[in-house]
Amino acid sequence: GFTVYKNSKYVQEEKEKQVNLFTKDKCFGALSVDNPKCTNQNAAPISSSMIEKMNAYYALPDDCKPGSGKLNFASVYSHCNYSKKNSGKKVFIIGDSHVEQWQRLIYTYAKNNNWDVEAVMQGGCPIAKVKFSNLNEIWVKDCANNTLKIHDYIMKEKPDIIFYSSYSRSEPIVTKNNKSIHDEYVEDLPIYWKQWVNNGAVLINIADVPNVAKINNPQICLTQNSDDPMKCAVNRSDVIDDDPIIHATKKLNDPRIHVIDFTDYMCDKKVCKVSVGQVPVYFDRNHLNRTFTESLYPIFKKKIDKILMK
Repeated sequence: GFTVYKNSKYVQEEKEKQVNLFTKDKCFGALSVDNPKCTNQNAAPISSSMIEKMNAYYALPDDCKPGSGKLNFASVYSHCNYSKKNSGKKVFIIGDSHVEQWQRLIYTYAKNNNWDVEAVMQGGCPIAKVKFSNLNEIWVKDCANNTLKIHDYIMKEKPDIIFYSSYSRSEPIVTKNNKSIHDEYVEDLPIYWKQWVNNGAVLINIADVPNVAKINNPQICLTQNSDDPMKCAVNRSDVIDDDPIIHATKKLNDPRIHVIDFTDYMCDKKVCKVSVGQVPVYFDRNHLNRTFTESLYPIFKKKIDKILMK
């Protein structure tokens, strides 16, 4: 039994070394999309270990720890202060788990730019002036109460930059005047956004990810088709619904409010994939795999640099 244990541990360590080496490759994950020399865009993941818990989207960097309960109304709170003598920009990450999946990119950028970052999130709840709709009345009440507290906290603390995203393609809300949920979001999302930027913040919205799970569970499908992940690809038109975050941002046309979209690094013109550049795209049904997210960092950096230079 000890021999089996030692052998499996050795195999796992070798897999991790292989993955770590690959992260430095010019065709690593999302980077393969922009590099015409890369031939591995549709190839199988380099290692099966990439779909395991070690790649959970919610994992914090080693030098950043969960909050100590300072904000007991938020289901997720973490504070990573990379500023030097508290001289860096104050940055907030606001939303539900669909902004949490982007936090590693934000923390990496923060570390390189001496930011002081607080993540204040409420799982399964759009942080917006909308009425969340759910059969669980306690959840609805908590969502409303905590959203207001998070909004008040933002207004009190006056961050310089806010990153926002949510599962707005699929989180149900109550609508008015026979509007669709999409149109209700487009109308109501800017209510808080305007207050945040009028309070001094630059708002950077992040478009939601393709909802591949409408067709199949991306993680399960990839596990069953690890040698040919393209069997799990789905028609782009079937899983790219109109994203209200994108529509609301463009409709506002406010120079202080921006949106960044990484859809084209998960989908080509026809299909959306579960593996890109030998890296699994998804960790579970609708959240990104951390390794894939990290492969997006050079692209993320260019987009944020361009916004903050304006």
